[in-house]
Order: sequence, then C-alpha cells, then structure tokens
Amino acid sequence: MAQRIVVIGGGAAGIGAAGAAKAVDAAADVRVYTEFEDVGYSPCGIPYVHGKEIPDFERLFLATKEAYAGQGIDIHYETRATGFGGFDLTVDDRESSGGTGTGPMPTEYLLAAMASCYALALAWAAGKRGITLPGLAVTATGTYDGPRFSRLQLDVQSDAPPGLVEPLVEPALRVCYVSNTLATSPPVEVTVASS
Repeated sequence: MAQRIVVIGGGAAGIGAAGAAKAVDAAADVRVYTEFEDVGYSPCGIPYVHGKEIPDFERLFLATKEAYAGQGIDIHYETRATGFGGFDLTVDDRESSGGTGTGPMPTEYLLAAMASCYALALAWAAGKRGITLPGLAVTATGTYDGPRFSRLQLDVQSDAPPGLVEPLVEPALRVCYVSNTLATSPPVEVTVASS
C-alpha cells in the first residue's frame, strides 16, 4: 500500500513539500488541499505585474495545474481543510500574504508540533525516571530568514526545579519525533518533468 501524504495549503511551501514527497517516494499518494483556485504562486510578484515589470499573472505560477497532475500530485482546489483525525483544523495566512487571517499559518503549526511533541517527550523521559513535572509548558519560536527558519528554539518552563528538568533535556530530544525529523531532515530535491 502506498504511503499517503496530506499537505494542507497550496502556497509555495505546500507545493514544495508535495513535490519533495514525490521526489523521495514516487509511489506515494500525495494530496494537497487548498481553499484557493490556484496553487504555487508568488504573491510577492503581484505589484510587479501591476507595474508591468512582469507581463502577466500567469508568470507568477511555479507550474501549471496539468504539470502537478502529471507529477502525480492530487490537488483539491477550493477545498478548505477544517479537520484532521476528527479534530478541527484551520490553516491560513496573513492578509498581507494573500490569506484571510482566520487561522494559524503552516509555520505556526510547525512550531506548535515541535513544542507539543517535545513536551510529551519530556513528560515521558521524566516518567521513566519517576519524576513529575508540574506546570510543564514548552514554547517553540522560530527566526524567519527568507522563506525558512534559520533558528528554532524550545523554551521549557515547569514548577519543578531547573536542576531536576535539565538532565531530561537530552533524553527527551532523543525521543522527540518532530525535533529529530527537523534536525536530520534530508535535502529537498526538486525536479521538473519535461512536457
């Protein structure tokens, strides 16, 4: 059975993730859900179209709908993702970036996944050692550097003394799926199929 990969959001990051997934596993069932009628375009270029420095809007798109279909990427246009695994989920972008500002951005979900996964890993590491961490809270922050994070930081707070929490930091990192995935991510390779 082919691996199913679901990407929420059809912006450049979402389409890039879908393309990278197909590059890694061509047999994967890759699906992209976007509430818009188009995907993979550069909203930053819109002023250049209006200023006639770029001749038309079509040149802002990374590829055609047909090209994505030809790569085996199943895109569900004008489909808003409102749930995942029985849970409500809304993904959006700032209004200044072409979104509606009605939900977290994909990068905010990435940070939330990192913080929550690490909090679970810390609780697990503490439990294995017979330690409780009352008031445990983990916050993840990222430093934007163009279209990526150049730095990711986890901040841990607990009512337990720091001397009790600090020895758990490394064991928790070793079992945190999200942190391990980010720390050891393979390079993203993108290929463009010829027509």
